[in-house]
Amino acid sequence: QLVFDKAKEFELIYSIQVVVQQLVDDWQVAFPADVVSAATELTASEEEQRVVHLLLSEQRPVVQRFWSDLSTMSSWRRRSSYLLANLFPSPAYMQDRYDLHSRGLLPLAYPYRWALGLGEFLTTRRKEDDK
Repeated sequence: QLVFDKAKEFELIYSIQVVVQQLVDDWQVAFPADVVSAATELTASEEEQRVVHLLLSEQRPVVQRFWSDLSTMSSWRRRSSYLLANLFPSPAYMQDRYDLHSRGLLPLAYPYRWALGLGEFLTTRRKEDDK
């Protein structure tokens, strides 16, 4: 019961429900029946459900994965290092990733990369708003 109380307190009800259901269905974990029913009887907020679905989605936009990863880092040093590495990957990576045939195109590849990520984010956001 303590786990469920804490789940309510921290708005992790839906997360607990998903984990319990996956453990039962996929891993054949034998929880006591009262634990499974207690988990399913809890009511999660729509916002929590939306966030969990977004995090579990295989097709999360790059920008959302980026911010999610960034927000879980413990120090500003790690965040800034991650930020720089993702905004400005190595020239070798950029040439390979974007199939650049001329090194002269490299400076244009970075804004192109950012525009693609932002475009994907805005398109996904618009689709979510239309729901």
